[in-house]
Amino acid sequence: MRTFLRGRAIGSRKGALWLACAALAGGCLTKKPPENHFYDQHVQPILKSFCVGNTSPCHAVDPATGTALGNLDLTSFEGIQKRRDVLRTYGSYPHPLLLLKAVPEDAVMVNYLGDPSCTTCPTQYPSEIRHAGGKPIAANSDAFFELKRWLENGANRDGVSALIVGARGAQQIDLSTGQQEFFDYSHAPQELAPSYKHNHIFVATPSGIDLLYLNLGGRTPYTIPLDGPAGAMSMNGSGTRIYTAIRGKNVIDVVDTEQYAVVQRISIDSEATAIAVSPREEALYVGTANGVLAIDLGNENIRSRTAFLGSVVDIAIIMRVTSSVHRLTSGCSEKRRHAPTSVSSMIAR
Repeated sequence: MRTFLRGRAIGSRKGALWLACAALAGGCLTKKPPENHFYDQHVQPILKSFCVGNTSPCHAVDPATGTALGNLDLTSFEGIQKRRDVLRTYGSYPHPLLLLKAVPEDAVMVNYLGDPSCTTCPTQYPSEIRHAGGKPIAANSDAFFELKRWLENGANRDGVSALIVGARGAQQIDLSTGQQEFFDYSHAPQELAPSYKHNHIFVATPSGIDLLYLNLGGRTPYTIPLDGPAGAMSMNGSGTRIYTAIRGKNVIDVVDTEQYAVVQRISIDSEATAIAVSPREEALYVGTANGVLAIDLGNENIRSRTAFLGSVVDIAIIMRVTSSVHRLTSGCSEKRRHAPTSVSSMIAR
């Protein structure tokens, strides 16, 4: 079974598990303390500061009317859950409406197919979504990335959800309540790319990338064709691109998740064994039998490369103010200073 943490995998080949979990530490107390959830610690302070505290009454319930502006109450988890429609993405918009309303228009580029015969026409346009309360959150701020991660992981109270996909079926599990739901699925999953931008899960298989629809009982109405059997796979944070290694080839297929098609191919000097996209989507980290490559997604040039003693089997990225590169081999580990992104690689000799 593969174990996924924010879209990456470690483990054997029988299945796949996607898990995004926020754990809260607690001490030994004689009296149970009040519950303090991930939402209360990380999300509500941002909403209070930018969307509630600086406005009157705006996105807080007005005692005089009993409603909040836009019928959107951002003072509590229960209030925001009444408007789940603002917590998910639609069409070609890269972010949910909650973020589109909060960040400047020119910081959000919307994909536009337009006329395919026009080679000089723009394929992206700035957002035109306005907000009467202004645009209080900068697109490069910590608040933006914290909200973005929360929304991508389901916009729930604790960020706890799991999906298991294997050759005998798919199973969705609520890790808080233990409630489970099973779906028929009979293909050979290699990797998962879960995205809250879509109503389905992307599953890499030897035949391509399956669109696994849980809301349709686990149906796979379409398989995105690739240039060969799918290997390592990773989706960018906005859910617009999937980067898939092709087994037996020195190429990475780039799939557009709206067109369901390969729109780009990145050539490398050896077969990719692990892939991770940077949180700001400007770089692709690729593990190979020789080490790790950092590829600039703007021009596809290799920024840097690091040689390891074994073949890289997995990569994870952690954003920190000051961080380190941590690499794991059989029986030894080593750290090097590196900021602001930490790339953690698992090595197999």
